Amino acid sequence: MNDKTMQAGRYDLPAVDEELAGALLAQGELSDLALGLLRNAHRVLSGAGGLERPGEIAEACVRSAADALLKLPGVPDTRMAAKSVAQVATTGTGRGGSPSG
Repeated sequence: MNDKTMQAGRYDLPAVDEELAGALLAQGELSDLALGLLRNAHRVLSGAGGLERPGEIAEACVRSAADALLKLPGVPDTRMAAKSVAQVATTGTGRGGSPSG
């Protein structure tokens, strides 16, 4: 991260890391979308726009950015992990059929 920061209330938010931005942009359209959403979240949290409920808006931007990044080629499929978590949550058992197993 670079040393530039923006003041947002009592928090200092780091400016966009241009190296990270370049790496994201090189991944294509979905990562471009994700970067834009993350930048929007940064703007909201830095106080730009005088929006109501900025925390919820920033959360939505970050969730949407994460969704876009998870759809990039080469990202492992998270559906199997979600199924495993759901199984443990509902039955209390892991793959071996016994608790925590």
